[in-house]
Amino acid sequence: MYKRLIGITLITIVLATITITPAVSGQKGTATAASAWVGKGRIFETNEDEAMFVGAFIGVLYVETADKELDSMELVCPGSVDIDLKSGAQKGSGDCILTDNEGDKVYAEWICEGANFLGCSGKFTLTGGGGKFEGITGESDLKARTALQELKVELDSGKVWETSAGLLSLPEITYNIP
Repeated sequence: MYKRLIGITLITIVLATITITPAVSGQKGTATAASAWVGKGRIFETNEDEAMFVGAFIGVLYVETADKELDSMELVCPGSVDIDLKSGAQKGSGDCILTDNEGDKVYAEWICEGANFLGCSGKFTLTGGGGKFEGITGESDLKARTALQELKVELDSGKVWETSAGLLSLPEITYNIP
């Protein structure tokens, strides 16, 4: 199911996005980015009316610059999301590792707030990189939507596992490579 979901997710990616590749020293720019993602993790009850999702979101980030250059990067974003079980409100944060086809990396942090089972809005901040992306900085607004969600409960232990899929949108990411 997981391999099939990844395949379907990759095929259904239709949004254009930002390219930082090929990046060179002294490059500044603005781009758009989007990714279909698959998330997998565990939900913990942290209080009577609260829970926390801990896991990772994985996908391919497609990026497009103003020159219409298009590229893609592997996206892996570990993080956690606090969920208010009464209201459905959620607040999350984590990190991302973006890897291009040459193995060069961009590191980022994300934060967002929204509604459980719907998605959240927040900020995506570039915090550094390696290889041709060394010293990269930048940021964008972030919008994450959840399109599919599946919960698995182990009755013996009470553990709850979640698998989900959705769409990440970075509508205007600015970046600077010193």
